[in-house]
Amino acid sequence: MTRLEEDLTRYAQDSNSRMKRIEEALSSTGETLGHFAESVTRAIDSSNARLTRVEENLDALIRAITREHGNGHGPQS
Repeated sequence: MTRLEEDLTRYAQDSNSRMKRIEEALSSTGETLGHFAESVTRAIDSSNARLTRVEENLDALIRAITREHGNGHGPQS
């Protein structure tokens, strides 16, 4: 093999090695982003559930206050 062929072979091997590392890094990054997206989705779902409970409790409180005022009870001084 000539020096040029050796250099080209080494260059090709280095390039292939680098591409493999890049592919592995991209794959790992994709997995990490997938886990992150799942975590964010779970956090949003949990937050939505808590907000729904707050809204339900607020509605119940408003109904109780409205009922109290509807029974002839005005605001107390």
